[in-house]
Amino acid sequence: MMRIVPLFLGLGWLLFGLAWVRNHRGLADRLLASPINLMPGDERSVWAFRMVGRGCVALGGFATVFGVMFLVFS
Repeated sequence: MMRIVPLFLGLGWLLFGLAWVRNHRGLADRLLASPINLMPGDERSVWAFRMVGRGCVALGGFATVFGVMFLVFS
């Protein structure tokens, strides 16, 4: 059971990052309108949120590859 946890964590990060970057069902718009946005109305906040989403995709990709390798070799 514990062998699949890194794989699921990586897939979760990857899917969340892709939903954020591609604005799936308005996720990025809702995040920009939420209280988590400390700079509402600033043109740089859209860029910052997009870069955070791309970072989630990158971390999710690495974690998914690590999870697959961990599952295969353990």
